Amino acid sequence: MQKKPPRPDRRGPLPGDHPATSSPRRPKPAASAVPRDAPGIKNPYVRFRPLKRPPVQLHSSTLWDYPSQHYGSGSQGSQGYRGATPSHVIWNVVERTTKEGDLVVDPFCGSGTTIDVCRDLKRRCKGFDLVSSRDDIVRADARELSQHVDKETAHLVFFDPPYADNLNYSDDPACMGKLPFAGSAWSQAMGKVLDELWTITRPGGHIAGYVSDILHVEHKKQKQGGRELKSIEKEFQPLGLELSNLARARGFVFVDHVCVVRRGKALDDPRLRARAVDDGFMLRGFSHLLIFQRPATRAPLPARAVTFASKKAPTPPVPAPRSTRKPPRRRR
Repeated sequence: MQKKPPRPDRRGPLPGDHPATSSPRRPKPAASAVPRDAPGIKNPYVRFRPLKRPPVQLHSSTLWDYPSQHYGSGSQGSQGYRGATPSHVIWNVVERTTKEGDLVVDPFCGSGTTIDVCRDLKRRCKGFDLVSSRDDIVRADARELSQHVDKETAHLVFFDPPYADNLNYSDDPACMGKLPFAGSAWSQAMGKVLDELWTITRPGGHIAGYVSDILHVEHKKQKQGGRELKSIEKEFQPLGLELSNLARARGFVFVDHVCVVRRGKALDDPRLRARAVDDGFMLRGFSHLLIFQRPATRAPLPARAVTFASKKAPTPPVPAPRSTRKPPRRRR
């Protein structure tokens, strides 16, 4: 039986192939020709391949996302600092609300991210923190900021305060990171900070607060009737709403509210994500960026400002009880 001739390759020769040595299979490209990303953060979608940082630019919506803690080829602040603010957030706020030569103040400067961003954008910057980590950060309490900054001189105040007692920032007893959210201790301290921000911010200037809500989930076990019962207790702490309420109560005008996508190992952990679904809670997937403007004149404070951290809610007025006595009959 005569064999059939091989079917010709319909794809034809590949570009660059020699006609005499053309192969139906596409040759493998050289290792130097394979595109590779520049050193950066790890790509969450491709294992063991770094992700190139895109150029930082102004966001067009109120949902901000950037795949790295830092922008550019270098770093702003310290990568290992716990609770560091993503530098693209500060870059966008500074670029939108100030111009070259303006003064930017950060009362919770941490590792100096705001100072580095302002240096890139040619803004003057004064950074303060209760624990100074760099020579250009002045040691000061944010509740006494007016002692270090002249009155009505700041064009922008960017602040990323401790999220109540969620993280231990220092051993200093005056640290706001030791104040619990419940019982209004954190709210009272943040109110003093906002009073100081009003003093140092010039009329028409802006303040921008970056905070995240906290959800505490606790698993409890108890024995009842020879059986072990499991329960889950949840405590939600809305720091974003609380900060908004405190700022407006002091006369600041709400300009905008931005949601910044959070990135971290906890959100990418499949075990933690499965636990959230099974136990009926949601991981914190975004942080609040609240932008306010200081008007020329300060509106009077409301007579009673109720905060979300207050345990006792205002009691509604109780109507007077109706009389059960029947009215007398009218005589004809």
